[in-house]
Amino acid sequence: MGNIDINNVGSIAQALFAAGNPSYDRVESAKWQAMQVSIISIANCLGRILSGVGADLVKNRLALPRTYCICAVGALFVLSQMVATTVVDVQHLWTASALLGLAYGGI
Repeated sequence: MGNIDINNVGSIAQALFAAGNPSYDRVESAKWQAMQVSIISIANCLGRILSGVGADLVKNRLALPRTYCICAVGALFVLSQMVATTVVDVQHLWTASALLGLAYGGI
């Protein structure tokens, strides 16, 4: 889930909810869409906080440049993509959304 997926997370949630669901409900689908956006937003906030604290720890405790943290953020982006490719049920989409939010906040 890259930038395209953040813009379309609602469509992804809706497609996963509709897949194999003969009793499709628009209201329930909208709830899943809103939940994914909320998860990304909350994780983004946490990622900003954690990246600031983490970068300071890397610099002050390990005496390394803060830019080394970009590797961890990059790994989070890759991991979010890997998780997103394995999601087949809307109930599990939150993991990819949370990882993506953390990565975007961290960057």
